[in-house]
Amino acid sequence: ESVTSTTGYLEGGRIRVGGEFQGADVGLREASYTTVEERASLSADGLNGDAGSIIVWANRDTLFAGDVSASALGSNGNGGLIEVTGKESHGLGGTFAATSVGGTAGTVLFDPGTITVGNFATPGVNVINISLINNTLQNGSSVILATSGAGSNVVFNDVDLGDGQTAGGAVQNGTVHSALAFDDRIHPRYLAIQWTNSDASFAVFAGGNIFVDNHIRTSGAGSISLVAGWSGTEADFQVGGIFDGAASTVDVGLADNSNPVKLSSFNS
Repeated sequence: ESVTSTTGYLEGGRIRVGGEFQGADVGLREASYTTVEERASLSADGLNGDAGSIIVWANRDTLFAGDVSASALGSNGNGGLIEVTGKESHGLGGTFAATSVGGTAGTVLFDPGTITVGNFATPGVNVINISLINNTLQNGSSVILATSGAGSNVVFNDVDLGDGQTAGGAVQNGTVHSALAFDDRIHPRYLAIQWTNSDASFAVFAGGNIFVDNHIRTSGAGSISLVAGWSGTEADFQVGGIFDGAASTVDVGLADNSNPVKLSSFNS
């Protein structure tokens, strides 16, 4: 077991593993490969103020299976910023929290070369399980998926239940789910991006295209934002950032005319 903490009585501190935010050159030696294993924890919580920031970076590949928290645990303060990614690829597991008790939720950012969101039996390269995103949103942390550069697409896969059926309202209430454990990857709560916690919002910034072949929905007061053809600005990832609009909003936009957003199903 490994514990790394910059949790502070007032504000949380900073943790950098493998590099700075998005690999920025600030004199910190960067890793080509970064691995954070299961039972390793990183925390930059603020006990009575703002949470800090945690960056896990690699210029090539990052494998993450630990637990990371940049949360504001007191009555005042905002959640922090967590970035876990490899510039070219990543494999993700573990838990992520950038919550706030009395302020604004922080942001959990995943930003490799390309991203496919679905329901995968085993972690893969540049894939993110729906369960990981849903659990992070439901705990009150906002989530951003981001890619940069031409051809860096984000794809939301339809979920195949393995018996010729795919995710949808009728299937979610069907007998196929009656005996599933709550944490099973095809439990109804993990068939699509969905959450109820009003503190959390969800955004996608794609340098290329965004293809949505599954539901994205919230019954809380958070927002959903999809932007294709995104050219990149750090301000989008800060507290407030893209999530400073009205509650329960859905924003779908193009940064240019060459990168489409394809929607098959969408709810808010």
